[in-house]
Amino acid sequence: MNFLHRILLSDIDVLCHGSWGTVELLLFYYQNIEKSTEILRYLTQIKTFLFNKINENKIKCNVRNNLFSIGFMTGLTGIAYEMMRLEYPELIPSVLLLEQPKFEI
Repeated sequence: MNFLHRILLSDIDVLCHGSWGTVELLLFYYQNIEKSTEILRYLTQIKTFLFNKINENKIKCNVRNNLFSIGFMTGLTGIAYEMMRLEYPELIPSVLLLEQPKFEI
């Protein structure tokens, strides 16, 4: 996992092109390519860091005029979705990868 030390989180905390998109990339890599403990440990560290940013109200998404975006790809709803995906990756499909739902209703 030589590439892990080169993966940096963005200053922007959005799903589309920010930190949460990076999380999705790592989660996909872990689920589909290599289930190593090193990747899982790194994912856990990133998850803890980003959850702490949320708890401390320090997240940055597309802020204009001091208002947060509630949009999916560049706002709070996308962050909430990816948080659920991190907790339940076996149930929640990846939107960035256009995955189909993993269960039937």
